[in-house]
Amino acid sequence: MTASRVPPPPQSSFMHTQLPVDVLKPDVLRELECARPLVVTAPTGSGKSTRLPIWLAERFGARVLVVEPRRIACRSLATFLSSQLGAPVGTDIGYRVRFDDCSQADTRILFVTPGVALRMLHDCADIPFSAIMLDEFHERGWETDLLLAALREHLSRGCRLPLVITSATIEASSLATTLEAVALEASGRQFPVHISHCDDVPLPSPDRLEERVATAVRNVLRDARDEGDILVFLPGMREIDACRSALRGDAARHNCEMIRVHGSLPTDKIARALSATSAQRRIFLATNVAETSLTLPNVTVVIDSGLARTRMHRAGRSSLVLTSVARSSMDQRAGRAGRVAPGRCVRLWASRFQPQDTTPPEVLRIELDDVLLNAAAMGVPLHSQGTSHWVTPPPEFAVSSAVERLRMLGALDDHGAISPFGRRLLALPVSVHEARLLVDVPMRLLGTLCDLVARLQTRGPFFLPDTGSAQRKRDEREAERARLLEGCGDEVMADLRCIRGGVPGAHGLHRTALDNARRLSSSLRGLLKASETDPVRDRTSLPPPSELASFLLTRWPEAGFVLRRRAQGKGHRKGGRGRGRPWGNGEVELLVTPHPLWKQDAESREGPIAGLILDHEWIGAQGTGVQGVGRLLLPCTYAQMARAGLGERIIDPPRVEGKRQGRVRIVANVRHVHAGVTLAVEEELLTGTALRSCIADLILANRFLGQAGERLLDELHLAAILKEWPDAGVVFKKDSSSLHAMDPHAFLAETLERLGVETQEDLQLVDEEDILPDLAMEFGLTPAQLAEFRKDLPRQWTFQGAVYTCEVSPRARTVLLTPANKAAAKAPPQAWTLPPFRSFTVKYRKASRTVTLR
Repeated sequence: MTASRVPPPPQSSFMHTQLPVDVLKPDVLRELECARPLVVTAPTGSGKSTRLPIWLAERFGARVLVVEPRRIACRSLATFLSSQLGAPVGTDIGYRVRFDDCSQADTRILFVTPGVALRMLHDCADIPFSAIMLDEFHERGWETDLLLAALREHLSRGCRLPLVITSATIEASSLATTLEAVALEASGRQFPVHISHCDDVPLPSPDRLEERVATAVRNVLRDARDEGDILVFLPGMREIDACRSALRGDAARHNCEMIRVHGSLPTDKIARALSATSAQRRIFLATNVAETSLTLPNVTVVIDSGLARTRMHRAGRSSLVLTSVARSSMDQRAGRAGRVAPGRCVRLWASRFQPQDTTPPEVLRIELDDVLLNAAAMGVPLHSQGTSHWVTPPPEFAVSSAVERLRMLGALDDHGAISPFGRRLLALPVSVHEARLLVDVPMRLLGTLCDLVARLQTRGPFFLPDTGSAQRKRDEREAERARLLEGCGDEVMADLRCIRGGVPGAHGLHRTALDNARRLSSSLRGLLKASETDPVRDRTSLPPPSELASFLLTRWPEAGFVLRRRAQGKGHRKGGRGRGRPWGNGEVELLVTPHPLWKQDAESREGPIAGLILDHEWIGAQGTGVQGVGRLLLPCTYAQMARAGLGERIIDPPRVEGKRQGRVRIVANVRHVHAGVTLAVEEELLTGTALRSCIADLILANRFLGQAGERLLDELHLAAILKEWPDAGVVFKKDSSSLHAMDPHAFLAETLERLGVETQEDLQLVDEEDILPDLAMEFGLTPAQLAEFRKDLPRQWTFQGAVYTCEVSPRARTVLLTPANKAAAKAPPQAWTLPPFRSFTVKYRKASRTVTLR
């Protein structure tokens, strides 16, 4: 861990500009001499993200790793610090994010995202950095939590590693106590912010969001008192684009520049957004990256939608849920209006709405497959998931479920260690469940699957709405789109064609989203050694949709959905193609809006009724409810789903055939039922467990092996009596009896399995005596003794057409008779008619009435 000293980089006026966090420098440098971690709390804009990395580099030399929760923060901070210190970005100060490495081997300050940091530290016996800083820890992503747990595991072994954790909102003393760390806090510059609410909606909602944002911005632009820049918080790129279209006219009338701010922003546009000078008033349309990750200059007005997309467990995997942000985030957003002057914040919901105080850590909200696989690769023992190494221990039930899924996938072995296959999954910079689509796949599908995974990683639609253009331009664009999508029948194949050959201007496509998808696909193709790494230059044909669907069903079965039966009726069709329709996969239900590209399904009169829903999100409703919305539906057929093994196998009552020919066949209709829909019905010769279960039913119904069912019931009745027989009188080895499956069906199924019955040919070797228990051997009784027991204590007793069931209690020495047919139910039998029953007390019970007969 000891590193050689490297001269500090040249310093500019930036280092001499006083920032609020500068008052902490002496304390920071002093505390870093100790072995304990350091927790630094300071408001956004106080300088902690820019000052602390420089101080660490000055003090410890060698290499400093700074972990930022967002790619945009890595790029912007590295670019800003490099420019301020007079060096090109990527030399002395650089960044490394997924698919974008702007650094060198001797880069002294390296900004990385948590996922990149985890991959860098996989299997590292010695951490190759002189100090590590975890910035913006309050966002509490799972990767940051796991990274901190791994670093604490490292420190617990006596390693020396200066560790700094910073945040704008966390309670420093509480975190410091948990980490046994030192807490330091700096105050920031904050002007008063006036907060107002819009009472037209009761809570943060996506309903008419672009209209409500446009109204709020319009009111601000008309108010002469507000001259600063405007920051609008929106949940994602889709809403940013919609609001940008709604505001285009107002921005032009007021000479305003609209700037989009999101995690996929290129470096040059980051610099433009962060520029302190501009000839125009600016309207920033931003995701929650602008809460704490970026400091936008000259903002005095914040318009808050109150919404964000948050990862939560839905539909069997971790999905994005559109929901309201916590109070702490609302306060962070409002504070952005008071950095340079008194400001105002307009909240687009009613003041009576009560949000939760903080957002729970991600490890409490998501599936833990990626968490545990990375933990195994980093040497964090799986059994430590509930120990003090975690700031917030993951739930035990979620850990167990994730371990089971990873073992079934083959990513973990039986001891919880990562397998070679698991390491291949982790080598890809995507989630475990997306990586499984790319490992060990046919070469003919590799390029397409890289394109598909890149599409799934790219949020927002490719196609831009045809608005704001002249009619002629729209007609030309529509014609170009028609040529690009000729013969295409679904949105998945349409998006794949856009990645291969779409032109943003000609086809009306979202340039940033398309460029991101192509860059991701190219990187995945390169990692997997595809024959062509550039999807645009890939001249191979896309596979038929049916082939792609069949492959995906085997790798991603939980993505298989069917249109609900209730949505296939005539009444629902009258609702029109614009309405969302319910689709289910047996666990969840998603609403899917019919797509214009859908072709008529061969099994229905309109669009598809089965398919893979490859993308979905959940939209928060009033209270705690959420509604799932599905997108990117790749149609398939019921038959394809059945062949892939989807759904539950339901075996209808079996039929016995071939008795007259002397060769018995047990056949049954097997229905494959998925989400309440029958995918296929097949007649099968039953085998294995299903065969043994059906044979057991047939034997007990006396439809196979003659009256063997009745004899078996008699023998099991006698076995139950013998196992409970008191020691007095007849003595035998009842305690050592191996008869434990006393339920007749279970006994038969177990016996047939012991006899090796797997196929119907095996039945030809089974006769009546094979399925009856050997009571003489089990209990050590002679045939004569058994015959006497059978005579004295029968299972059923018949007298003059009346049949009675005999319930024998040997220890209580009672026999309870209950009617087994109508004749026996008319009246209790006379005492003189009763058999000896070994001198037991005999009672008769009908309904709730019990009488003693003898």
